[in-house]
Amino acid sequence: MFTIGDFATFTQVSVPALRLWDRRGLLRPAYVDPRTGYRFYKAEQVIAVHRVQAYKALGFTLTQISGLLTSPPASAELSGMLALRRAEADAERRRSEARIAAIEARLRILERNPHMSYEVTRKSAPAVLLAAISQRIDAAEDTPERLYQVFGALFGELSAELGRAGVDPTGPAWSLYDRSDDAGIVVAAALPVAEAVDSAGRVTFIQRPETDVASTVHLGDVIELGSAYAAIMSWLEASHLTPAGGAAEISLVWDPRSPESNVTELQIAIATSRGDS
Repeated sequence: MFTIGDFATFTQVSVPALRLWDRRGLLRPAYVDPRTGYRFYKAEQVIAVHRVQAYKALGFTLTQISGLLTSPPASAELSGMLALRRAEADAERRRSEARIAAIEARLRILERNPHMSYEVTRKSAPAVLLAAISQRIDAAEDTPERLYQVFGALFGELSAELGRAGVDPTGPAWSLYDRSDDAGIVVAAALPVAEAVDSAGRVTFIQRPETDVASTVHLGDVIELGSAYAAIMSWLEASHLTPAGGAAEISLVWDPRSPESNVTELQIAIATSRGDS
């Protein structure tokens, strides 16, 4: 037999993991010295280690693995589980690629000429009626890649609902952001329309009044909009103005096949509670 240390080394499983598996009933030692409490294992238990590790690799929790060891799944069922986990792994890979793209975009912003200018202007944005679908994103999920996923789903739903209701958009898409709080942020996908209708699924109609805003235009991939936000923030500070909360991104030109060709107007409403200067 082998000591727990040797068995851990030879199976590439940590000693704490083996002790945990013992407590959870996944892999009991072949023998426990009643005097010292030392655990010992047999070579034949290596197969059991591989079985537990395989289930863990498939994403099962220790509680689920305990049930699988008690009632092993049939070969076809196991193949189905493997296919499901493979699909989940592919989805995670795509999420990882999106995270890497977001990181690279932030690095490109940092590498740019710090004096590269955005023309920020103060203007009165005209009133507009927006058809919108909103969603709260929890603080733990408030990441650029998650925002892109949410907006993609919301705009798909919004377009479908407006189509069923016979409502045609009258202008480009708006991405709306409420002010963030400890719980997260509420975002909305919106499209300007001529009039509201009574029945359009989850769609709500927002009458946005004429609004005093700081505005700038970003040319290129929306993943790099951070530089436009930075420009407006600097302009607001220099102008001694306070944002009213939230932001609007208006897709003047949107081509998912050619992100570098996109044109986005960024608007941040200006609060009226402080004196302008």
